[in-house]
Amino acid sequence: MNTHPAVAAVSIVARSPGLDIESIECVVTLPTFRRPELLMETLRSLIGQETSRRFAVIVMDNDAEGRAGADAARTVFEGGALAGLVILAHERGNCSAYNAGWQTALVSFPNFRH
Repeated sequence: MNTHPAVAAVSIVARSPGLDIESIECVVTLPTFRRPELLMETLRSLIGQETSRRFAVIVMDNDAEGRAGADAARTVFEGGALAGLVILAHERGNCSAYNAGWQTALVSFPNFRH
């Protein structure tokens, strides 16, 4: 699934339908680890944001075995409530999760600026 060597430790779990990767100018990265309730609260907040900028959200679940965050966020993205991706960051650790998110952003959204 991943063709870019920089994101070999990443699996894409969910993708928004009709995601227009060329139009995305802002990317929000959101790491999660075993706190699906807080993740869903944050996603609801992002859904409520009003902006003229086209943005995508990348949720990085850093618990590849448990996947509680990825499983919770999947419906939000597959249902089209938010534009973006849900990924599993297979290497454990906060820094690894952030690196996985930003590497995925660089590969997936070629025109993002913020």
